[in-house]
Amino acid sequence: MKKNFLLTVLLLLTLHATYSKQSRKVKINTYPEGAIVISNAKTQMYRTPSLYYESTLSNEIFLWKKDHMPSIIRRDDIDEEVNVLLEKWKNKFSDTVKYKTCEFHNFFTSDSKIILSNYRDIVSKTLSKNIPGIETPNVAFGSTGKSSRSRLKLAGEIIKISTASRFSGYSNFDLAGIAEIKWSVYDVVLDKVVYEKNHKGVYVEEGKIETTDFTNDVEQTLKNALEEATKAVLFDEAFVAVFEKKDDESIEKDTKVADSEITIIQGELPTYAKKSDLIKEAITSCVTIKNENSFGSGFFITEDGMIMTNYHVIEGAEEVTVVLNQGFELEGKVVYYDEGRDVALVDIPGKKYKGLHLSTEQVPTGEDVFAIGTPVDVSLGQSVSSGIVSGKRKMEDYIFIQTDVSINGGNSGGPLIDYLGNVVGVVVAKRTDAEGIALAIPIQEALDALNITLKKEE
Repeated sequence: MKKNFLLTVLLLLTLHATYSKQSRKVKINTYPEGAIVISNAKTQMYRTPSLYYESTLSNEIFLWKKDHMPSIIRRDDIDEEVNVLLEKWKNKFSDTVKYKTCEFHNFFTSDSKIILSNYRDIVSKTLSKNIPGIETPNVAFGSTGKSSRSRLKLAGEIIKISTASRFSGYSNFDLAGIAEIKWSVYDVVLDKVVYEKNHKGVYVEEGKIETTDFTNDVEQTLKNALEEATKAVLFDEAFVAVFEKKDDESIEKDTKVADSEITIIQGELPTYAKKSDLIKEAITSCVTIKNENSFGSGFFITEDGMIMTNYHVIEGAEEVTVVLNQGFELEGKVVYYDEGRDVALVDIPGKKYKGLHLSTEQVPTGEDVFAIGTPVDVSLGQSVSSGIVSGKRKMEDYIFIQTDVSINGGNSGGPLIDYLGNVVGVVVAKRTDAEGIALAIPIQEALDALNITLKKEE
């Protein structure tokens, strides 16, 4: 009997403590005053300073005031009184600062209930209005020349959108929209995502008159909330810093070129009865280059062991291991390079190698081409993939050949060849966020960067 009594007392104390915590009064102050407190738990809205029971709060409480950045506080962080400073919204991009070129590349969601076409325009217009020079094409990347020149690719993913409402008087109601967008920025040159963060936006329509067109009212409020979630990323200094073009970027490039011009004597271009004969012959001129824990591709440009590759394949090394098509491994010396143009020359001992024929003529769009390299694994050395030239692209003052040839990690430094047997480019990168988009350095630009000229054999 005594034991049961004690259990009952403990249970009552626990319930009382829980009830006391849930029914505790909380006051929220904002500066400036007059912000709206939005809690989704019971679609509650209050104007600050507010005093109410904690039991009415959801896990996240939004504090909103027009033309200010919303503040989000968690229920667990709320004490008896909360003071919040709401910052005035300001676009952190400046007209006096130089920024990298950028394209609003992708806007998507994994939520099948969200109709993207309803919201794409408002997000695109907000970005266009506030980010200097941003391109916001309505077409997929690569289908026009304009949409693929930019160094930075901006993507937005709608994580969620929702509404909260309450009646504020006879036939009147307040309507709030809440949106969350995950923003990411991909740098084509660095070949990596350089920014990724979720931002939330809130918008409130007060004192709306109840109408039969309530669905349209909700849609407009959600659009406004997505606009606010877009403005939130423009307020983020870390986001803006990714776009800034620093004056010393080009000065820091690592370069070592020959003091005097290197001349390569080229013979007549061989002819081949079949494409397979050309490919078979070209494979013998291609190599795999191993640099500590990484590897890439390369190809002979002279008979005396001069190999062209990418700078990022040999970066940081004075010597590399060169694997010939026959499987032999030789020590190669890194002799010249240009980090900015991402090209390098490696020299190996020996004679009578087969240098590929180099063409300084511009390769036309639509031309059939193939690439030879070592994709994914060293054991796959001298793999061949084919496609066409999709166009020319300019990024950060450099020209690139765009192709749909299949390119994977390890292909870097390999040749892009037309079906006459001319090397037209040096494979350098692929788009990791899209299929069928690879880039190559025009061979003329590679030669210019390394102070190399071609002469016909007399």
